[in-house]
Amino acid sequence: MKKTTCFLLALFLALSFSACVSKQSRYDEAKLKMDAGEYELAREEFLSLEDFEDSAAQARACKEELSFIEAQGLAEAEDWEAARVILEGLMDREDAEALLAAVRDEISYLEGLALAAEEKFEEAAEVFRALKNFKDSRKLLTENTRAAKQEKDYQAAVALLDAEDYVKAYEALEELDNYKDVKTLLRTSKEKCYDLAVSQLENGENYKAFTLFKALDDYKDCKLKIKDCILPMPKTGIMEKNISGSAQLRITCTDPDAYVFLRLYATDGSLAQSAFVKGKGKVTMGVPGGTYTLHIARAQKFTFRWGDLLGDLDLGFLKDFDIEPDWFGPEDMFGENAYYGQVKADGNPDGSFTLKNNYYLPFSIYPVD
Repeated sequence: MKKTTCFLLALFLALSFSACVSKQSRYDEAKLKMDAGEYELAREEFLSLEDFEDSAAQARACKEELSFIEAQGLAEAEDWEAARVILEGLMDREDAEALLAAVRDEISYLEGLALAAEEKFEEAAEVFRALKNFKDSRKLLTENTRAAKQEKDYQAAVALLDAEDYVKAYEALEELDNYKDVKTLLRTSKEKCYDLAVSQLENGENYKAFTLFKALDDYKDCKLKIKDCILPMPKTGIMEKNISGSAQLRITCTDPDAYVFLRLYATDGSLAQSAFVKGKGKVTMGVPGGTYTLHIARAQKFTFRWGDLLGDLDLGFLKDFDIEPDWFGPEDMFGENAYYGQVKADGNPDGSFTLKNNYYLPFSIYPVD
């Protein structure tokens, strides 16, 4: 009995030793395959060894290597999204992290291109800004930033057209050059501006019409229309008299280059009289005694001197010449190139002054320093 028991024990030990030797041999063979890059075969062998030593961990390592290789292949095939999904499951590997960063950049780059194609330029610019030096992102950032501004300006110009603000729309569209259908919109806004300017000229709004025709430049007959907007300069004297009396405001101009338009208002805001003084001139406003305010518009004649332009170069045939201000009528007066204001009487916060019957009040206009 003892002999039988010992025999069985020895047989068991022999079989166990043989099994251990067999598993170790298979484990070592799997390691060799793993080292040789035969990860699929190595993984199958490790899985078959179950819990022998660290076979389970080695099987997982083989699977990770296979996944990484698959991700590399997908990246090479530019299947960035599929590669991203795999690599995000391998975040404990440095090589996977590096490849994932590159894959994410590729995905972002394509997203930026797609946004630009959809004319979402601001969003595209933000994507390329985040990509910094990736591929030509710097260049695309510049292009999309510029395109975003153009699109914003374009939409603003279209909104002005929709609001029938044709003047501002025309000015905005001129800055956009050949962007989208700007040329077509420019033609539309030019036609609308021209019609508006013609209407303004017909209604006596000469300076508004002048400004529009000047902006339209060589469109249609704008250069001729500009001349129609400018009226003959008035002569020195009373221009409009709504009331008269013995209280006098005697106006004297001592500036030979001055062109002055004066309006005298009663306390109720009504225009009493208006007058014009050109150069060294005098004019007297006679109104009923009372309190008035005086408003003045003053422009200057400009003498163009060739010497200021050419210096010491003497070209005798070139003569200096005077440039007179433009006059657009009593409403628009001299346009923008003039001084406009109210004469302030001493001691009166509202600038008013008193004219007495049978007396006169002198008012002088002196040369500009």
